[in-house]
Amino acid sequence: MSKLALLEKLRPEHLQYIQSLKKTIRYGGVLLTENNEQKGICYIVNAKTISEAKQFIKDDPYYLLYQKVEVDLFEQKLPEE
Repeated sequence: MSKLALLEKLRPEHLQYIQSLKKTIRYGGVLLTENNEQKGICYIVNAKTISEAKQFIKDDPYYLLYQKVEVDLFEQKLPEE
């Protein structure tokens, strides 16, 4: 099965997963090239630990499609809360 076909097959499951965790996700979206082609996904999630954030990613049905996963700590500075 091609990557595009798998992406389309998993999309409903992925969207349901994302919808179920709206309160966990602070920001989320698609990473684009200069030509507006999708090259990845970016999430900023509320997680108490790196392990929790990694589990969030591993539980996403799209995880099977990821070639590379990075999980970093993020501290919001702007806008000030």
